[in-house]
Amino acid sequence: MPKTAFTNYEAVKAALDFPTVLSHYDIATTGSGDQLKIICPFHEDHKPSCGVHTTNGVFNCFSCTASGNIFDFVVDMEGGDAKNKTGLRAGALKGIKIMQLDPADFGNSGGNKRAKSQKQTKPSGKKSPTPRQRPAKKQQDDTHDEGQKDETKAPINPPLTFELDLEQDHPFFEERDISKETIARFGLGYCKKGIMAGRICIPLHNDQGELVAYAGRYAADDLPDDSPRYKLPKGFQKAHVLYNLHRIKQQPDTKRLVIVEG
Repeated sequence: MPKTAFTNYEAVKAALDFPTVLSHYDIATTGSGDQLKIICPFHEDHKPSCGVHTTNGVFNCFSCTASGNIFDFVVDMEGGDAKNKTGLRAGALKGIKIMQLDPADFGNSGGNKRAKSQKQTKPSGKKSPTPRQRPAKKQQDDTHDEGQKDETKAPINPPLTFELDLEQDHPFFEERDISKETIARFGLGYCKKGIMAGRICIPLHNDQGELVAYAGRYAADDLPDDSPRYKLPKGFQKAHVLYNLHRIKQQPDTKRLVIVEG
């Protein structure tokens, strides 16, 4: 393959398609629609613990720290590092090869045009990815009239494709007189592995009742060095979620809402 000055990595990312990428690496999927599960290729995984959102172009494994957008996935699969130019270039070359595209179209001048053309002509109807991590700058889409609602816009906090396996019998709850009824009602539990290991997890839902994230409170009073007491997943936009709102909306006679901090 001839050497080309790959500077437009966002255009390469926009041209990638997750089902095609997963097929290239012979990774089987479970689930349906745009929310799939796979055996995580980045650690010794024995059951599908990695969620892939094909429309948003993002992946996240709750058994290890692997997460990011579709371009990060290709870079990681090639053993590269998205933090340096060598890893980015290798990932770009591989991604272009997977999609059977012309590398010459992804330099300074042709990348955006080619990537946009690919998205418009793909039969799969893949939308422009809006990853939870490393969000790309918004680009003006001249196919939409000014003021027209963009139906391709991805949700701010996409619903999760998995649920954590939490233990509801933990000394933390007894020490704080948290009843079993409260634990069960709000789905609280202790997490043993993944990025929330060692934390009491609180499921977070959007106003439609869809699970979008877990908040983790460290279960012990003595915190490890450089570890926050409360933790949210990277890229989660908490300003767009009002905790417990979906339960309030289920009460038709609710006339007053009290919002508190903490």
